[in-house]
Amino acid sequence: MIFRKKYNILIVSGAPITIHLIISALHKYPFTQRLILYLIPYFTIFIAYGIYVVYQKLSNKNLVIPAIILLLLPFYESFIVLKKGFPLKHEEIKVALKKINEKIQPNQQVYVYFRSKYPFDFYKYEKIVPNIKSSQIVYGKRCNNTNNKNYKEDISKLKGDVWLLFSHIERYQGKRDIDIFYNNLIVNYHYKEVERTLFMGGNLIHVVK
Repeated sequence: MIFRKKYNILIVSGAPITIHLIISALHKYPFTQRLILYLIPYFTIFIAYGIYVVYQKLSNKNLVIPAIILLLLPFYESFIVLKKGFPLKHEEIKVALKKINEKIQPNQQVYVYFRSKYPFDFYKYEKIVPNIKSSQIVYGKRCNNTNNKNYKEDISKLKGDVWLLFSHIERYQGKRDIDIFYNNLIVNYHYKEVERTLFMGGNLIHVVK
């Protein structure tokens, strides 16, 4: 029965969340979106229970067909996800950071897109990028069409030889932040692209002026 209390299952399903929080507090594992993975069992239980309750209420009122349609909706959504590919989006900057760490020179900078800041700081804390000095890092501000001032402020901090790190990229009115920032950099500030590396979920671009 769905109402049977099985606390051992609850404890087992909740253990990964507790462990995740502990090792995150010790700075051994990132806290952000990955925590969602361990919440899936709880969401599954609540969703299953909700479907069961709705089905019971509708079936008692001779609304079997609407109940069946309602139950089919999750399967339809799952089909859409599988058709588009799963995971829908995977973003990992470690590969890009290792490349910067190998190639960076003392006279170069690293521009970190504002949404890349937290994973960048995490890996920096973990000494994945020991060759990148704090004085070489330029943290970007939120950049979209409503904040053109931020582009100018960010670009004014760049000194001519820069690695641009973009991940978890936002869109504004159909345009990606990286495209707006890059176009300003190339067209209005006369930087030139040296090389570009595409990684899962982002871009690493080396530009010079």
